Amino acid sequence: MLTNSSETSSPNETALNNLISEIDALGNIIGPDGSTVPEIRDAYFQLVEEFLLENGPLQIPTNIELRSIRTQGFEIVSLDGQVINDYLPRGIHIWFSSQGPAYNLNGDILLNSEQADKFGSTERITLAHEIGHALDENYPSGMSFMRRKLEAYFDKNLTDSERTAAICFVFASRIHGELTAWENARLVSDLFGVNEDAFASEMDSSLQTYYLAGLLNLEERLRKLNLKSDEPISIFDINTRTMIKLNYQEFRQYIVNNKVKERYRNVSHIVKFADFESRGLD
Repeated sequence: MLTNSSETSSPNETALNNLISEIDALGNIIGPDGSTVPEIRDAYFQLVEEFLLENGPLQIPTNIELRSIRTQGFEIVSLDGQVINDYLPRGIHIWFSSQGPAYNLNGDILLNSEQADKFGSTERITLAHEIGHALDENYPSGMSFMRRKLEAYFDKNLTDSERTAAICFVFASRIHGELTAWENARLVSDLFGVNEDAFASEMDSSLQTYYLAGLLNLEERLRKLNLKSDEPISIFDINTRTMIKLNYQEFRQYIVNNKVKERYRNVSHIVKFADFESRGLD
């Protein structure tokens, strides 16, 4: 966590107001095409790093209330009057829905409506993670390209090898997207005053669960193809952060050796894997 010896004391009002003003001056982080402006993202990170080093993290009470901003979502207001949105890049809008948490592009973040009355460690990490997606300049174009790859998987005019390559790309892209979001989320989580160990634990648990669910999803997709045992398969390995090359038989053995089904059964309540809105394409 980027803090100095003052991290246990509350940042003074002048420092908070200066941070808010400086974030305002950066402008809207979401560009006309719906993607993140990387220069503004980098400048925001720099502001947060400097603030943490000079003042320590925000001191935010757990209890909150929501304030509607018409078509701009909701403000999260702590009981001491702090507006959490003020510390976020401009152009990010927070909504609450039973469909959350999720990032809906164009700066729109969905949070779970069942968690709309508190802002504890879990809620702060969740918000930071979804902001992490919003701060990924490759997210919109990447999701669009991944959608086309998913459609290629369902295209029966393509060979099974081509369809295999397409769905393996979808799997790798989703995992890469989650990794990027968590990397972006770390500094925001620090700003919110989240314990570093708590963040690391939540990140590792979420990534591992997402990875296990993704492997099972990939296995199911590949099983629907007429693949030979020696069909080449490339998958992203979450532990080494590298692509590994297997054949289809080795991939099936990889699932067994790593006890993927058993491990996911114990954590499936945490996260589900969806390869980008495949409903309607099956």
